[in-house]
Amino acid sequence: MGLFLKCINQTRKPEGTLGKLMLKGMNFGHAKTADWGMGQLEAAAPERIAEIGCVAEVCRILKPGGCFLVVNESDGQDEAGKKFEKMIDGMKLYTAEEIGEAMKSAGFTKVKTVHHGSQPWIAVLAEK
Repeated sequence: MGLFLKCINQTRKPEGTLGKLMLKGMNFGHAKTADWGMGQLEAAAPERIAEIGCVAEVCRILKPGGCFLVVNESDGQDEAGKKFEKMIDGMKLYTAEEIGEAMKSAGFTKVKTVHHGSQPWIAVLAEK
């Protein structure tokens, strides 16, 4: 595996010096997407926001009326995202509709999807 593939595969499970560099780069590179996504929430105080991954677990611990937001810089159909999906072991792209269906299956209601106007970014917001 070449250095480039070793580097991008650090996105899956960052380890060592290369992993630390990847995390710093990802945090910087994803900041605009994260800021746009957080803009989809109505004035949520930072201390009321939790970053966790499993949809079913989020639904289980969230209070009734609570919101769950998923933000992604790939809408699952853009060419750049598909390119990285092929290169990064275990990476899987999902469309906003697939994420919304997973949220509904986990017990969420009032699922809303938003696509960025000029980027392939998506936000999927669901209420318990």
